[in-house]
Amino acid sequence: ADGLSVTSVTIKHLYFFVRDAPEYCSRSNRILFGMDRNTVRDRSEYALVNETLLLWLFPANIFRCFKEVWVLSYLFEGSTQKAYYDMFGIKYKYYSIEGSYDEGYSLVDHTDHEAPVKASLRGLVNIYQGHLNNIGDPEKALSANWYSRNRRKLRPLKNNLRSFFEYVAKSEAKLNLWTTFKEYQNALKRKGYSQGFAPCSTRATNKYRNKSNLAYCVNRYVNPIIVNYFKANGVTINEESFALSEMIQWVWRSAIRDRRPINIYIPSSRMRSLLYQWLGAGNPCKPLSM
Repeated sequence: ADGLSVTSVTIKHLYFFVRDAPEYCSRSNRILFGMDRNTVRDRSEYALVNETLLLWLFPANIFRCFKEVWVLSYLFEGSTQKAYYDMFGIKYKYYSIEGSYDEGYSLVDHTDHEAPVKASLRGLVNIYQGHLNNIGDPEKALSANWYSRNRRKLRPLKNNLRSFFEYVAKSEAKLNLWTTFKEYQNALKRKGYSQGFAPCSTRATNKYRNKSNLAYCVNRYVNPIIVNYFKANGVTINEESFALSEMIQWVWRSAIRDRRPINIYIPSSRMRSLLYQWLGAGNPCKPLSM
């Protein structure tokens, strides 16, 4: 392609040097072109995975251009960013934030100090228990692969969503929030909750903070191609931590961020179990049933 030249191939890694990059690259990408030519100037790395996917790798040398790099994250253990650091031998250390608004905050060595916070949340997160969960009993149920192979089960799941919002939560449409994989949104949407859809990757927004009745109809896994790529390079991704992190990010868009109670339907037995474990409760304090 114009502006790109393949300069070397090493064990299925392709190295591209970009010519005249400022003429056609975005502003955010052009920032990289002012760095030392001996580190990252004009170079990006791509990995060819399973002969099917060309995976772009953020240049690891960028992190070596700084004395310190601070990453604000939660459940870092399950992130692909951690796997990336491990693969490239980039060292890191965990810290926690302690303090209060009135007294100020400070960084301390990381410790598990969340027990009191989770204890206070257990009375606010009301998790549905009942026969509507039967559809999600198999471990892989409601994963992306399950959706593609079980289209005949979408109608029963759609009926479950209606039953949860209308007969269990008995909520107003404006208070409903739900998700599935984007390509199945139309197959599951229905009057009464369709306008409350938020993609399962939603984060960093307060748009849904009024929502108090939730349905989380996905079972999250890292793309298997990416999992196998890291595995081939000696790195294992913690998929349970990844799934939990993705779910918490989505759930915390709702009223729970303001410490107000929520009702939630999680048909996937795996995802539901992860949330129970994270809250430190074998059962929700106020189980919903039908």
